This record gives sequence, C-alpha cells and structure tokens, in this order.
Amino acid sequence: MPGPESTLRRIERRALVIWALIVAAAAVSGAGWSGVAGAAGGGLLVAVSHRGVRSVVDVLVAGAGQGPGAGWHLVKFITRYGILAFIAWAMMVRLRAHPLWLLGGASSLVVSVALESVRVPRTRP
Repeated sequence: MPGPESTLRRIERRALVIWALIVAAAAVSGAGWSGVAGAAGGGLLVAVSHRGVRSVVDVLVAGAGQGPGAGWHLVKFITRYGILAFIAWAMMVRLRAHPLWLLGGASSLVVSVALESVRVPRTRP
C-alpha cells in the first residue's frame, strides 16, 4: 500500500505536468508575453507556497513544533507569504503578467489534488 509520501510525490509530478500544459496553452492562446509570464509566474508562486506549507507540516509532524523554536517557524511561514504577496504584485504590476493566466498557473496544484481525489487506486491480487 503506497504511503502518503508516494501520494504527495505523484501529486507534485502531476502538478508539474499540468503547469507545463497551462504555460503551453498560454503560449498558443494569443495572450502573448504577458500570458506566458503569468502562467509561469503562477506556477512559481504555488511551488514556493507548497514548499513553505510542507516545511511547516514536516516540522509539526516531527514534533519539533512544540519547543522554543516553534515561534521561529511561524515567523518564517508568515514572512514567506508576505514575500509571495509582493512577488505576485510585482508580476502583475511591474512585469504586467496577465492575471488570469497567473491564476491558471497557480491552480496547477489544485487541479492535481482534485485529480488525485477522484483517482481509482490500483488493486493488487
């Protein structure tokens, strides 16, 4: 029976494929540079966000989230989301990335999780 780690890896791989398809769709959609930049940037944002959430969960699961360093992990988590908000703002305002394609790229992980939830597991005889 596959464990949670293999399921997470499968979700991550599928999210990468979905993100590549979204970037390709942006490239052929006629949205131009702003569409491709938006889709690519959205994928970057969700990857950084996923990494942050996963690091906090790993710390909590390991039991290290209850010691004196727990506050430091919370500060890092909140700071990371502030940085993500700034990067998203910079992509849309300064780089003029298309916001809908940015949302599409950021949705790649959500779509992957949704597909995983309806996946029929293989049964072994």
